[in-house]
Amino acid sequence: MSYLSDRYDLSGDILADEEDQEGNYLLRHWRGHLSLVQTYWLNGFLTNMVLAGAGLALFAMEKTGRSLRLIAIGFLVFALLFLITRVWTFVGIWRSAGRHGARGGNPAWGVVARVMVGIGLITTLVQLPGLGDQTREYGLIAIGKDPIGPPAAITSEQAGQTIRLAGSISAGIADKFVETLDRMPSAKLVLLDSDGGRIYEALRMANIIRARGLSTRVEEHCASACTLLLLAGKERSAYKLAQIGFHQPDFPGLSERDRAEIVASNRRDYISAGVEQAFVDRAMNTAPNDMWYPDHGTLIEAGVITGSAGTADTDDQKLQQMLQRMERETRAGIGTMVDELTRLDGVQLAGNELRVRYSLTRRFSAAEAKVLEGNLQRNIAQTFCDSSRETLVRMGAEFAFDYADPDGKKVAAVRVNQCKAAAS
Repeated sequence: MSYLSDRYDLSGDILADEEDQEGNYLLRHWRGHLSLVQTYWLNGFLTNMVLAGAGLALFAMEKTGRSLRLIAIGFLVFALLFLITRVWTFVGIWRSAGRHGARGGNPAWGVVARVMVGIGLITTLVQLPGLGDQTREYGLIAIGKDPIGPPAAITSEQAGQTIRLAGSISAGIADKFVETLDRMPSAKLVLLDSDGGRIYEALRMANIIRARGLSTRVEEHCASACTLLLLAGKERSAYKLAQIGFHQPDFPGLSERDRAEIVASNRRDYISAGVEQAFVDRAMNTAPNDMWYPDHGTLIEAGVITGSAGTADTDDQKLQQMLQRMERETRAGIGTMVDELTRLDGVQLAGNELRVRYSLTRRFSAAEAKVLEGNLQRNIAQTFCDSSRETLVRMGAEFAFDYADPDGKKVAAVRVNQCKAAAS
């Protein structure tokens, strides 16, 4: 009996003077067999240092221009390390705190330690959804399946004097860009056509554009991260019909703090490129799920572009090309329901006028038709004049929309051929 009473406490746990000798250090922490001072202050401090070191290593990878795929793998290792160390630390502290009084310590400190573990656990649980979103995104990037699609196509024109980039700025595009430039050392101009993509890849490419003294130009469309490439150009130009869009950067699972840091970084990049502060403020105040398309004059005044590309003739050609593309895209949807009441029936391009016909699935009284026409006029005008399509209207494009009931009787006719003064 004396042996049992010396070796075991009433709960059957090995007592402190012998339990510290059982198993390796990591296992003893996990079982709560280390003192509260060791588990809370020493091990808790060390795990935080390990996580901080891993975070710095990941940051260093970004600064040294590593591939996004390699950074994604690094993040996955960091996320796994974060979860393992958190669980190991919390469990060890919790168990050790429960035995603190039996070891001769003040039981109150055990309670305090468990309260701190509870707070840490809640904080971790709050972080988990964002961490999960980032892990899924980085996981797909790591296995070569970037969710935003394959990297943009990069081709050469003008006997290697011009490089055209068309498509997404997704994982791997920066390496592809460098390889193309190495094959074409005489390149002087980069033509951009992209909806944007990964900021990290865009920043790597922007640094390359600046280092090689390349000029940049937008013929049709450049938005989001693509604007970082545009602003890196020695000379920056765009056609009058070019649609250049700005908004806050985004990434799945970003905390507000992380987003604020990235927004601040984008602000610095824009301002260092010579863009006016008021313009930068407007751009960075545009939500990630929205897009601001300033007009051509605003882009020049704010210093986003240093000049216009093309002539009056080329502007007219570009306008026709864009209207023809819109006609083709609309024609592909003929016969489909655009909502529960409206079917797309036809489309026709005549000069600069694009006319679209719709059929409604029910009849309307005269009063109902008047209300419907007013609502359509207001909504359609807003759709065209508060978006990238505003430039088309300002350059002379006209859009007409005809609505008829099941008997073919005209119900509403809407025309958009002008927009109010551009927002500053």
